[in-house]
Amino acid sequence: EAISRYIDVKQAQKSEKDRQASDKYNSSLGRRYCNGDKSTIPQIVAVLNGGNSKAISQLLDDLEQQEDTEGKSPLYLDPAIKDKLFKLLEKEQLESTIVQFTGYNRVDGYIPAFENRLVSGKSTDEDRIFFWLGYAGSEKAVDYGISQNNIWLIQNLDAYMDNAQEPVKQKLLRYAYGYLEKNPIKKTDIQDI
Repeated sequence: EAISRYIDVKQAQKSEKDRQASDKYNSSLGRRYCNGDKSTIPQIVAVLNGGNSKAISQLLDDLEQQEDTEGKSPLYLDPAIKDKLFKLLEKEQLESTIVQFTGYNRVDGYIPAFENRLVSGKSTDEDRIFFWLGYAGSEKAVDYGISQNNIWLIQNLDAYMDNAQEPVKQKLLRYAYGYLEKNPIKKTDIQDI
């Protein structure tokens, strides 16, 4: 009897704690926006303008789509938020965070924003940009990767081959064959794997 009451009390405490955590999460700025509260837009823009990496990361965690990336539809954000996010790609200390969030969530407009950042030659996160553009089958990324002889293009070859248009795939295959011709795989390379 006493053990049952103890278990009931502990379960009730856990349920209350879980409810409070859920309430706190759902009342956050990002979750309120995701739940349709457009009055949060100026506050979200202010956080993004503030440049505080920790606050921005927390905001992006709260804005994150909850479903899996497979078959994920784009995340449509208010233009003021989206424009500010893409502008933050230029901030070296935030670039990888913004690339991961906007790529993972397929934020509407991420493809041209990533392509522009990539070809600017100023990106500090080319590997992730190539990765996400691979899922978009970006010809601009392929052309840039080939012109720069960029290894990230080869390392993300499978994504580009799965998602690019046929002429882009042919361009990639020619590049890959040429790359392998210039950089043949040695027996020791395979043994190291």
